[in-house]
Parts: sequence; C-alpha cells; structure tokens
Amino acid sequence: MFRAWSFQGALSRSTSPTDGKDDSGKKNGDQPIPTGVLVVGWEAAPQWDQAHHRSATIGISLAAEYQNQGYGRETINWALDWAFRFGAFHSVRIATSLFNERAQSLYLKMGFVEEERDREAIWFDRKWYDVIRYSMLEHKWEGLRRVKN
Repeated sequence: MFRAWSFQGALSRSTSPTDGKDDSGKKNGDQPIPTGVLVVGWEAAPQWDQAHHRSATIGISLAAEYQNQGYGRETINWALDWAFRFGAFHSVRIATSLFNERAQSLYLKMGFVEEERDREAIWFDRKWYDVIRYSMLEHKWEGLRRVKN
C-alpha cells in the first residue's frame, strides 16, 4: 500500500508584540493574521517513485496584500531548510507560469535552476502560457547555507 505524503500549512504573521495591532493599526487581540498557504509534498508522480528518489515539490500562494514584501522568499527558505535538513530530500521542485515574472526572478535568485517547460499548459485571460519548472539539489542548498555534509 502506498501513502501520499504532504505538509500543508497556513502562513500567518503575528501582530506587533508591543501594541497588539496589525499593519493597518487595528486591534486584533494578538491573533495571527493569515497571509497565504504553503505545501511541501510529492507531486503527481507515483508516491513510491518520489519517496525512493527523495524529491519533493513545494507550492506557495500569498494573499495579494502580502506579495512583494519578502514573505515569499522567507517561506520558500523555510520550506527548503525543512525539506533538506529534516525531510531528508535530495531535490526540491517548484513551478510557476510564464506570466509570473516576479516568481521566476525570485526562484533564480534563490538558487533554483530551470529544468523544463510545459508548453502552453495554462489558459489565462484568453492566452496560453508555459509552466516553468525549477529545482534545487541538496548540495546546492548545502553550499548556500554553508552546511557541511
């Protein structure tokens, strides 16, 4: 029997520890503020294949008001650290659409390498777009984090 594996969590940020207000200045009773979703897990390939080869796929979605503020980079770094340090993965993949230029730029700056394209795989606003798939290998992450094997 094969079991699918994934970790999915809601991303949140805390209020200011000094005044209990969120970014808009409203009191919120020190409750976390939802900012997005992170998924770390196996992609559509058979789970036994992904587990054997120690590869995972991550996905991230941030609410519009939290985009372009560093939360994406912070979240992806957390996911990479978890996947390589605790999940014992060898490869982590992430994908985006051709029209998401900010994500493409971020992934390359973070050390991901473009691996493949699914040509015209997304239909959006009456136009077809490619899906671009990136990956980072364990040794690349070790070099970026200065982790000794």
